[in-house]
Amino acid sequence: MRCPPAPRRPSSDAAWRARRPRHRTGGPAAYTVQRHRVNEFGGSHAQRDAVQKTLLEGALRAGRRALARVLVSERISVRPSSPFNWLKHAALSVSLGNRAAAATAHAKVAELRA
Repeated sequence: MRCPPAPRRPSSDAAWRARRPRHRTGGPAAYTVQRHRVNEFGGSHAQRDAVQKTLLEGALRAGRRALARVLVSERISVRPSSPFNWLKHAALSVSLGNRAAAATAHAKVAELRA
């Protein structure tokens, strides 16, 4: 007995996206409410940091500058010696049109990496 053929993906990516199920979880907005509870999930500090970094990157990519500003500020206040934090500060400054702040953040990164 032969198995039925697998469903074929439509040729157009747009058609495929239109047909796939959508799960509404709230995205970054829903996560921000729970972000302070990450410690309850368990895992190492590095894993929890990865969750926070993912939220920050998601906020930057989604254009949620106010959320990104809060997250970057929190990260810098906790670890001012992290080049990653200053790079994200620079990326946020560029998206806000503040080239001077971005240049300052890039200079801080260069100083930390030296």
